[in-house]
Amino acid sequence: MLVCPKCGGQKFTASQDCVCDIIVDGNNEFLANNTEDNSLFISYADLPYGPYCCTNCGAEYDVLEDELIERNDLIGRRVRCDEEEGTLASIDDLERLHVNMDDGSELLLIPGADKYEILEPEEEEDEEEGEDVRILLKNVSFEELSRVREFLNNQEIEVEEL
Repeated sequence: MLVCPKCGGQKFTASQDCVCDIIVDGNNEFLANNTEDNSLFISYADLPYGPYCCTNCGAEYDVLEDELIERNDLIGRRVRCDEEEGTLASIDDLERLHVNMDDGSELLLIPGADKYEILEPEEEEDEEEGEDVRILLKNVSFEELSRVREFLNNQEIEVEEL
């Protein structure tokens, strides 16, 4: 199921065009629904369309499929609540968020009742742009140096001699 990436909400308001039979007067003014108990009977309905608005946090989306994420993709994301942070551990069947707080406590957040923010994942540093590490080898035989160089090359670690 797709969820709001900002709060984990699973319900959204949307628009939908519907066709129902009604009773009108001679001036084409609506009088009543065309049922015995005056309830609404919809005979045809198009698919819902946006803009969509999350019922929990109010975030708006033009297209659900393009902007929402899978519910399980939120697991492991950072959550901020009352200026404290933790890691989202799970979302239960009642849509409650179980958070492991940084101070070691556990927090249960209820969408729509509690105020919290699911933080955007931090971009990971590109592996190729790691720090330079310098190793100074003293009193090492040529044979030992060759084994170290071979090991580093097998690990795809660039070796530069001075």
